[in-house]
Amino acid sequence: MLSKIKNLIFVSILLIIFSLNVNAFAVTVPPWASSSQQIQMYLGETKDIEMQLQNMMDDYDITAVANITNGSEIASLTDSSNEYLVPQGATDVKANLRISIPETASTGSNYTIDVTFQKTGGPGGEGVQLQGSVTQRFNILVAEQPAPEPISEETTQEQVPLKTVISLILILIIVIVVIFFIFKKWKK
Repeated sequence: MLSKIKNLIFVSILLIIFSLNVNAFAVTVPPWASSSQQIQMYLGETKDIEMQLQNMMDDYDITAVANITNGSEIASLTDSSNEYLVPQGATDVKANLRISIPETASTGSNYTIDVTFQKTGGPGGEGVQLQGSVTQRFNILVAEQPAPEPISEETTQEQVPLKTVISLILILIIVIVVIFFIFKKWKK
């Protein structure tokens, strides 16, 4: 019984110690670029994605170091440095990623890009510092670019009468308004 109480106290103390190190360093991306979505790209296409770094609960500024840990053959960070200062309370520190699909890629190919942000910095000399990292994953599908739809004569012939009718109605309204004002002045 005494052993169980000691274990419970020990576990409680560990939980309290580790809960003091709670932080909220995060990386967000647009919904269309989240890891649950597959980004469809075409041969030779380049797409820029803006990630936003957040530091919501730490009581200090942190530095995040970004590295592409998977997919560096088609992706690169476009900022001047891969180190990002994320002030305490910040929600909008931008990190920019460029994805370029080569012309030689195979249609139907899948690529996975992992960008890992290693959290560094924080108050120094305060016991054990547990530094974490966040990985943002992008799933890319190389798709065949659809052929542009040809403009048929039917489509253009249908559109011309509609434009003509609208133009005639506008001209008729203008003529009626002008005649109305001329007769109004003439009666005076």
